[in-house]
Amino acid sequence: MADPVISGLILNGWPIILVIGAAGGSFLEVLKWWKLRDNDTFDTYKKSPKYWLITIVMVLCGGGWAVMNGVMNVNAIQVLFLGASAPLSFAGLGNVVSSFGPQQPSPTPAPAKAVNPPVGSVKKFLMWQ
Repeated sequence: MADPVISGLILNGWPIILVIGAAGGSFLEVLKWWKLRDNDTFDTYKKSPKYWLITIVMVLCGGGWAVMNGVMNVNAIQVLFLGASAPLSFAGLGNVVSSFGPQQPSPTPAPAKAVNPPVGSVKKFLMWQ
């Protein structure tokens, strides 16, 4: 195993690649939280440890995604972008998975329901909603 070395923009060793990839993932997670700040479910998300755990896992997935790409003579900018792509990939996967299943229109309009405060869900959180 090689020692972690930063030479210019070339990285060597899995620890530094994991850190830089996680930094890329964290940039995107910060962007997601920034986008969600205007959402009705923001208070639900920010107060729940479950959503903070998901955020941490996404950041770590960014680092892992970058390490899986390779750990020797890798461009630092590429590692940063690979780390940022992990949360985006999971959000895209959530969009694809949600499109499967029965898509039946309701034959009659549903009766009006009482207005309840919006409820967040993991699926909506991963899709930045």
